Parts: sequence; structure tokens; C-alpha cells
Amino acid sequence: HDDLRSVALQQLPNGMLPHEVYLEPDTAWGNWPDGDGQASSITQLPIYAYAVWETYRVTHDRALIADLLPVLLRYDDWCSRDRDRDGDGLMNLAHRWEGWDTSPRWDWGLDVEPVDVNAMYYAQKIAIANIARELGDAALAQKYLADAERTAHAIREKMWDADAQTFFDLQGDDEVRVRVRTPAAFITLPFGIADPAQAEALCKQLFDPQLFWSKFPIPTVALNEPTFSPTDYWRGPIWFNQNWLTLEGLRRYQRDDLAAPLLLRSLDLLTSQGHPSA
Repeated sequence: HDDLRSVALQQLPNGMLPHEVYLEPDTAWGNWPDGDGQASSITQLPIYAYAVWETYRVTHDRALIADLLPVLLRYDDWCSRDRDRDGDGLMNLAHRWEGWDTSPRWDWGLDVEPVDVNAMYYAQKIAIANIARELGDAALAQKYLADAERTAHAIREKMWDADAQTFFDLQGDDEVRVRVRTPAAFITLPFGIADPAQAEALCKQLFDPQLFWSKFPIPTVALNEPTFSPTDYWRGPIWFNQNWLTLEGLRRYQRDDLAAPLLLRSLDLLTSQGHPSA
């Protein structure tokens, strides 16, 4: 609860939630000369609302969601105003640090609408709808459900590549698909965006040893991509949050038979690499 409330306290006047806030004022100028000296001038991934809703589902703390709903509404409004230039319901990236830092997904420039960011943007709208409904505001809930479906439709229609059978990011005003195969596509699964056929295709790719089913899955670039590197940050090495979200996605589509081997390999990764300090 305290962490979620702390994030809310950092909201900027324009509604943005910065991805970094420094403890001391006037210490952020080096990295963020266009900021206010204390916070970064870029945002975090739009996952905060989802975290608020999931926390409420466990704690049933109505004060939490009542207090934070205005924060979530201001942030979603900022996302819409500042990051959806063409009004199609998809957010764009503004900085590598809002995404996967060194990923080859950005090798052609940062004017990108990313698959995973927009899956989380959809989840943000669903979370706001759930919170609004829980607080008795049916009209607000209906509005955000409609907004969410618009985003999901855009992801399915614009980002799905029938030939590659995966979701790709979109580049530039023409929204050309960035044909780099990464597990960002799997982030459509935990939020139920992929249709059944799309989900089945993604599951097959996850367990393909030529693509993502490595000794320690899930590599952040497909193994057969020319840009794959086993030691370069977001160009191959595993980031465990991707595994967790993909596991949630497999469970969402009732594929516990697939979730089990992914969980086992993920746990093997955690327990076999180094030793915890006492």
C-alpha cells in the first residue's frame, strides 16, 4: 500500500507518472536536463493501475482505490494526450528507458508503438474500469471498457502479422511492423488480448527450441534473430518479469500444461545461478 501511495505522490502536474524520482532535489539535471531537477522527464510503463487493482483484489482496501482513482484517471488522460498522436488507441515510446533499453526493437528509431506497452495500456484501462465499477460509477466503468476494447482491437488488427504468426511493434507514422521477434508478443496473453488462434500460435513459438525454448527461457530476442546476443542486456538475456507475465498469460488461457514446464525452467534459472547472500 505504501509503495502504491508513494508513486501517486510523485505525479506531475500534467498527469505523468515519472519513471524515476530522486531523493534530493536538483540531482536529476544530469540525466534529465528537460525535467524539474528531481524527477525524470519520461514515464514508467503503464502498469501502475493494474498493480493497484490486483492489490485491491487481495486486500479489499476500498480507501486505496478511492484515493488513487483520480491519480489513475489523470495518468490515463496524459497517456492519451501525450502519447497517442494519431488517436488510434495505441501509445508510443519516447525513450529507450521506457522500454527495453538496448533492445533491437528500437534499432530503427524510437518512434515506436510497442506491443507490450500497449498491452499494459489496455490493462490500465481495464483496471480503471474495474475500480470505477467497484466504487459504484457504472458510466465511468463503461467508458473505460470501451476505450480498452479499442486498444485491444488496434493491437490485434495492426500489430498481428499473419505470416510470422506473432505481434510486432509499429514504427513511424505509417505504422510499419518492426519485424524483430521478441517475447513482447507474449505480453498480450496475461491480459487476454490475443484471440484463441493467436494465443495458440504464440504458445507454439514459446516452446520452439529455435525461437524461445532455450535452456533458461525466455530470451528477450528470439534465438534465430540476427540481433540475438546472449550477453547484451535486452538483446538476449532473460529478464524474469517477462517469464512471470508469460506464466500469467498461459494460466489465463488455461494452459497449465505449458505453464508447468516454463515455471520449472524459470525456477531452475533462479536456483542454479549464483548464491544468495546471508
